[in-house]
Amino acid sequence: MLKWFKNNKGISLIESTLAIVIVSTALLAGLSLLQGNVIASVQYEKTTIASHLANEKLEGILADKEFLGYSYATNTSNYPTEILSDDFTGFTREVIITEVDATDLTTPQTGSGLNKIDIVVTWSNNSQVTISTLVADI
Repeated sequence: MLKWFKNNKGISLIESTLAIVIVSTALLAGLSLLQGNVIASVQYEKTTIASHLANEKLEGILADKEFLGYSYATNTSNYPTEILSDDFTGFTREVIITEVDATDLTTPQTGSGLNKIDIVVTWSNNSQVTISTLVADI
């Protein structure tokens, strides 16, 4: 049996083909995993950008309430839907203002003096981020 190992001068075609198949399979699995990570990373980045855009709009509305008054800040016509461009191409920002019932904060009710402000930022594939707050006439 030792004689067989000593006479072995190289590898056969079958051995080299098997090694190539094993290495190729491992590389394909690694590339597939990498692709999934890249896609998830892009989605997280867009979600983060959308959150910042929504917060920016919300801060603007709260500043409007402070400096221009409650009636201005709760008037939806002052905040039209925006289709963003430049660095934020593909993002859309919408402001929804609803006067709500003070007991459950979701049921629309006129005259309650409490407004729910929703900022909805959407981007490709119908992904969206919504940030909400309540504003009262105090």
